[in-house]
Amino acid sequence: MKFQGIFFLAGLLAGLPSARAAGGKKGKEVLAHLAEDILRLPEAEGAWLDWHMTGKPYGTAMALIVLYMARDSR
Repeated sequence: MKFQGIFFLAGLLAGLPSARAAGGKKGKEVLAHLAEDILRLPEAEGAWLDWHMTGKPYGTAMALIVLYMARDSR
């Protein structure tokens, strides 16, 4: 998955309820894929950046929320 644009982490967060509601094998696959992709995105110091105007604290918070919500897939 390629991430682009501003507020993509917010977009992932908005889509998570659908993946969780789908349940079953496909829902778990989507959640696991999202978690794996998020874990590949941090900056060198370990923070996430969603949009430069909101900064790394916002990006990191959003990434951690997405990871927390996708945790049942692993």
